[in-house]
Amino acid sequence: MSDAAPTRLTQLDGLRGIAALVVLLCHSVAVFPSLGQIFLNRFAPLGPAETWAVYSPLHVAWNGTAAVSVFFVLSGYVLVLPFIKRRSRVDWGAYFARRLLRLYLPVWGSVLLAVVLGLLISRAPLADIGQWVALYAGPVTPQSAAASMTLAFGGTTLNPALWSLRWEVVFSLALPLYLAFGLVARRAWTLKILLCLVLTACGSLLNSEPLIYLPVFAIGTVMAIESKRIAQWRVSSWAGVPLLVFALVLLNAQWIHPTGVYAHEALVALGATVLVWLYLSWHGAASFGNTRVSQFLGTISFSLYLVHMPVLFAVVAASSASLPLWACIVSGFVASLIAGVLFYWAVERPAHRFSVWVGKRVRDRLERTPLTTSEARS
Repeated sequence: MSDAAPTRLTQLDGLRGIAALVVLLCHSVAVFPSLGQIFLNRFAPLGPAETWAVYSPLHVAWNGTAAVSVFFVLSGYVLVLPFIKRRSRVDWGAYFARRLLRLYLPVWGSVLLAVVLGLLISRAPLADIGQWVALYAGPVTPQSAAASMTLAFGGTTLNPALWSLRWEVVFSLALPLYLAFGLVARRAWTLKILLCLVLTACGSLLNSEPLIYLPVFAIGTVMAIESKRIAQWRVSSWAGVPLLVFALVLLNAQWIHPTGVYAHEALVALGATVLVWLYLSWHGAASFGNTRVSQFLGTISFSLYLVHMPVLFAVVAASSASLPLWACIVSGFVASLIAGVLFYWAVERPAHRFSVWVGKRVRDRLERTPLTTSEARS
């Protein structure tokens, strides 16, 4: 059993690819000092152009945090769906072996890439560009490499984007509990989604990352378990566009107003939920998700997410003395896309195949064990 649904929902691959592109845009735009400073101080003074870029609907195109919420809902949905469609017993040993290798092998590859780039190209020039990129101007250290490879502490200065993989691992390990939550009291599935949103709001108020992010995976879990019910909620062509606008406004809740929105993480999670539902239930969104560009981005989305920050920082640091900043950023953007493609073919795809092979071996071994024991007793 793979990590994807037996009948692959390709439009969700496209949505994941678009979300990965948004994250790349977010970090590329943040290299500009006037825009990167808002991640450190949202009340920092901005010029007219920067104010429009930050506090207008345009921000949704580079709202990386909202894109990660979309990732989390998608992970909850796609990872759980095969368990619902599979009627035989679950081979948890095979699942854990396959899933952890599927996550960690590409992560280790991206950390190795970040270490090599950090040793070849000093990040010191980043300190002269802006306050945000200056946070990642430090040298490569064994401590940062080890922390990045374990994912125990989230992202590091070596590869900051790895922060979200910490929660992917926690969700993957806790999947039996998520399944139990989704399967209990199934008639109350809408209330369970509401409970997840309330928990996320509480996490926002308490500044608790586990409470903010882990319930978002549960939303995707409930949606997968109730996929047949949700499939009946088809969205007509006239309703699709207003619902899409509604989802995008919610996803951008953090940047609707300079003073912010109270407990905006819950609104962002709701926006991600509506967006995933639209890709499942509205022909317009599904068609866009199945375009060649979206599918290409979906194929390399995990690789692109893993490598884009080390590559972007390396290119900007290496070229900042000879090129205008905008040219450095464009070069880093393009290099990140190329690196994502190369990393997919060289690392992620082989790692995925290896994880599937290991999962099958573990499953076969577990299935043979009872027979071997019985024969030994006879």
